[in-house]
Amino acid sequence: MATDDRWLPTGHATAALGVSADTLKRYADRDCFLVEGTHFRFGPYKNSARVWNVPACAEALAYRGRLQRKQLAKIA
Repeated sequence: MATDDRWLPTGHATAALGVSADTLKRYADRDCFLVEGTHFRFGPYKNSARVWNVPACAEALAYRGRLQRKQLAKIA
């Protein structure tokens, strides 16, 4: 079975994206802008770790950053 290097476990994804594991999980669980199936997926078992689609996550993080900068520009 070929591996897909876009999908990385949390530790490797955090290093590639420059954010903490807590931040990634918060964006997925509480803030809900990282979507299961697109940005992350769970393994086959209930206690399986998540794997992250690094390019899709990077794009979502960049988009969120652009939105936040626009909001700050409106305030200033």
